[in-house]
Amino acid sequence: MNENGAYAKLLEYEDMEGYLLSTEVTKKRVKLVNKYMKVGKQEPMMVIRVDREKRYIDLSKKKVLAADAAVAELHFKKAKMVNNILRQVAVKLSNPPEHIVSLLSLYEKFGWKLYDKYDHAFDAFRLIMSDPEAVFKEINITPEEQKVLYESIARKMAPTPLKLRAEFEMQCFTYEGIDAIKEALITARTKVNIDKDIQISFKMIAPPHYRCETITLKKNEGLALLEEGLKEVERVIKLKGGSFKVSNKPQVIGDSAKDKDIEEIMKMPGQRSDNSDADSSAAEDNDEGMGDIDLGEDIGGEQAQNDDDLRPDVGDLDEEAGESTAVAVEESKDEEEEIKEAPKEKKEKKEKKEKKEKKEKKEKKEKKEKKEKKEKKEKKDKKKEESEDEEDSDK
Repeated sequence: MNENGAYAKLLEYEDMEGYLLSTEVTKKRVKLVNKYMKVGKQEPMMVIRVDREKRYIDLSKKKVLAADAAVAELHFKKAKMVNNILRQVAVKLSNPPEHIVSLLSLYEKFGWKLYDKYDHAFDAFRLIMSDPEAVFKEINITPEEQKVLYESIARKMAPTPLKLRAEFEMQCFTYEGIDAIKEALITARTKVNIDKDIQISFKMIAPPHYRCETITLKKNEGLALLEEGLKEVERVIKLKGGSFKVSNKPQVIGDSAKDKDIEEIMKMPGQRSDNSDADSSAAEDNDEGMGDIDLGEDIGGEQAQNDDDLRPDVGDLDEEAGESTAVAVEESKDEEEEIKEAPKEKKEKKEKKEKKEKKEKKEKKEKKEKKEKKEKKEKKDKKKEESEDEEDSDK
């Protein structure tokens, strides 16, 4: 890092070095780069120029949109997880020095095909956990490789339960009153809790607000049961003369709210979605039935040969300049400004700002009034002194 910019390593391109000019850090005026940048943070950047002869790569951070940054970071995390799993498979299949399986050979054999058939190989690995044959029949893979791949995926991508929740309002002002509300909740709970794997619980937040929720690995079945429970509550309470209103429809709570469902992934083989980039941005690290992706975790064992062949040269970067985003090691203080706040937070922030402005105006007005009173008093005192002086002189 220097006064004119900072050097960054492109993690997706064999740690090649790129240069970020101070004018490309942020849209604000930059006097000192170290005020806006900090070493040690991975961030998406855009390759704007490449000099193939001198091997210079120019980067830009201010041209990267927030949506593109999220897509790039997610794609990098997924690709790293896929790479770690395949590297582990290569190590397990190898029997040095007689037989060595390279990471590149696994990519050439079936890795790239998974990227072609699905939006991402990561989605194919998710599908392998629930329906291995649906994926293995599409690629050229031996039984031994199938076994090792399945074991590696199961170890690295452990199932994570999803929390599903729905909220509703319910009132009953008839003679039965609270008994009618209790009956509606108990009836609904009895009807939907047939499957032992998915149990729905009904809780009171504060009258007339209630909620029903469950924790399960089966997203679609859980949402369907919540819908069924809400319908049953509505049916019973209306029979008793009460009112019912859904305030929040059944949804996934937490980071998995935008996860791509397994049924959606199964439709992908043989056809790529036109908006694959948009779909991939909707998937999160903590996918349904999958664990969190740990960026800091590396697979133990000996790295297979020809690993370097997976990296593109500067010529590849030249073709992608201006289109692809590269994850670089820098941090900007403007990061917080780019984060989109929730509507509720925005409203609260706006209200606080308005209150602060009103308070400042009031204080300013009071200060002005005090100043005017003080000036009037001083004028009055001065006039009085002058009149006294005149009287003394006349005497």
